Order: sequence, then structure tokens, then C-alpha cells
Amino acid sequence: MKSLLFVFTVCVLYGGVQALTCYDCTSVFVDNCRVIDANTSQSNCSSGESCRVLTTYLADAITSVLRDCESSCSAADVRLLGTGAVTTCCSDADLCNGSGRVTLETSMVVLMIVSIMAALTAISG
Repeated sequence: MKSLLFVFTVCVLYGGVQALTCYDCTSVFVDNCRVIDANTSQSNCSSGESCRVLTTYLADAITSVLRDCESSCSAADVRLLGTGAVTTCCSDADLCNGSGRVTLETSMVVLMIVSIMAALTAISG
């Protein structure tokens, strides 16, 4: 029982202090934000913000890409005849607004490690 209480306490404390980190860049007619690499800037979001990717199109060609933190992100595809914008939002993992999505959230890894440690402690004690 103490092990379960310990795991719950760690998860609550960890979840309360975890800040989301997002890629933060803009490109217009160039590729410096379309493809993420080691030089792409990152920013720590404020509480309640999500990572966003806003891609604008002109005649089905990408004209700009914006990656940042957004407080009121709403996913949308507002294109007509290949011209307009697509907004995607995520808050499930750090840097989730990159070109490849990471699906295993950091807090899940911590939860698994703490659970294993608690189980081993209960078995040996």
C-alpha cells in the first residue's frame, strides 16, 4: 500500500512541475523550419500551452511554416483549392511539433521506472 501511495505522489508532483518544450521557428519560402535538425531553436511553454505547427499553402505549395507554443491552439485545415492554412496542435510530449512525432511521453517513462522500483521494493521488503 505504501508503494502505491509513493508512486501516486511522485506522479502528481512530477506532472505538476513538468513544462512542455516546443520547437520555435519560422520559415517563409525557405526550409529552415520545415525540416527539424540540431540547430532548430526550442522554447519552454507556459503552463497550459500546447505546441503548434502552422503551415500555409499557396496552390498546394508550402509557403511558410511556424512552430511555437500557443495558449489557445485549435487544430484546423482551412484550405480552399490548395490555398490556406493547416494548424496542428499537440501537448503529449516535448518537441511534439517536430517533423517526427514522439509518442511516448516523458511522464510515462518516469511512471514505469517508479512502478518497477516500487514493485522491486515490495518484493524484497
